[in-house]
Amino acid sequence: MRPTAIDIARLKRFGLVGVVNTVLDAGLFNLLTWHVIALRVLWASVLAGTLAMLNSFVANQRFTFRARHTPLRRVALFIVITLLGIYAIRPLILDLFLTVWLWPADRLQALLAWGGVAADGDFVRRNLGWLVAVAVAMLFNYVGYRECVFVPERARALEGELKNAAIDPEQQEYRSVDHHPGL
Repeated sequence: MRPTAIDIARLKRFGLVGVVNTVLDAGLFNLLTWHVIALRVLWASVLAGTLAMLNSFVANQRFTFRARHTPLRRVALFIVITLLGIYAIRPLILDLFLTVWLWPADRLQALLAWGGVAADGDFVRRNLGWLVAVAVAMLFNYVGYRECVFVPERARALEGELKNAAIDPEQQEYRSVDHHPGL
């Protein structure tokens, strides 16, 4: 199925909200892991992600998906999907980059050094792991929001299709009235 103009516009708005949330998330993450505050990396990621989640809900509801109402079900689904991204996906990927899969950060640090940029290895490893974790969680969130949380436009389109359809009781399938005028 090809994306519609609405899908493309919505994806662009989601990307813009994502950029704002990413800047907010990254700023908070680095502030919280800064030596003065020195929060543990995983806790800083979770706290920064939680604050960005609150911003994300308001921005995605009003701007990305242009939903007018805030039913409790929508809020609950949004929280569940976002929390899976923040508390499950992000820590797993971040831990992978901090303890197991070290070579991408080492290569990036070497590339930065070759370019004349001095960067602390821990800083590079933390932020590269954080960036990959956020990207994967963001993809998970978009699909979850589109399919489960902000679905009124898709539901209205489906209602329109169902009004133009009839059920064949023999086969329990939907048949279009336009193609079967005798139904």
